[in-house]
Amino acid sequence: MNIENLYKLKSRFVARKVGNEVVVVPLVNNVAQMERLYTLNETAGFLWENLNETATVESLKTALLENFDVEDSVAERDIQNFLENLKKLV
Repeated sequence: MNIENLYKLKSRFVARKVGNEVVVVPLVNNVAQMERLYTLNETAGFLWENLNETATVESLKTALLENFDVEDSVAERDIQNFLENLKKLV
């Protein structure tokens, strides 16, 4: 599954920022499934918010490097982990 498809999946969720975290809840027939609530840490929440129709791994990595004190290799690993975990939500 590519990033564009993962972006499209965002419409199946409602997300709210709570402090430094983002709470994500899946929607089924426009009804929130509160028993499947997910909490994203600050980095994952940032990636969620920056996941859009034009996002690439490289653009997400650039955004992470510009906004967090993180090494290039760590940013890339975090993005890959985020994308893999996002695939598991659906």
